[in-house]
Amino acid sequence: MGISFDRIYDFAWPDFRVYNGQDLSRYLLWSLGLFVPLFAYYAAVAVVLVNATETWVALAYAPHLATIAFVGVFVSLLGTRAGGCVLEIVALVSFKLSFWQLFLGGDVLQVLIAALFLWYSTNLARACFALANERYNAHW
Repeated sequence: MGISFDRIYDFAWPDFRVYNGQDLSRYLLWSLGLFVPLFAYYAAVAVVLVNATETWVALAYAPHLATIAFVGVFVSLLGTRAGGCVLEIVALVSFKLSFWQLFLGGDVLQVLIAALFLWYSTNLARACFALANERYNAHW
């Protein structure tokens, strides 16, 4: 039981301190590739809304698109502590909003997706912090 728990824990919360800067950069770039389907989904929904209803209704997804694009570019290009903080703040705010929407008649699936995004963003933020530490220690 203890060994399987340790394996699950190592998968869910990997220790990024053992990787070098190149591995961390590669991990961040590959991981941010998961944002591409999410970005495509929101963009497709916005396009469908523009074609099906009034144009201004599609602006409801503009914050989602802008957030995903901004976070993806900011974290992948910079890989700094600030990038990790921005990513984690965005994930936490989206989780809180989806959680409160649940009380207003929202869907449980939306909360679960937001929780997965929070977990994923936390791991990416930890990778950003480890990369920033690696770059800082390389100067010495």
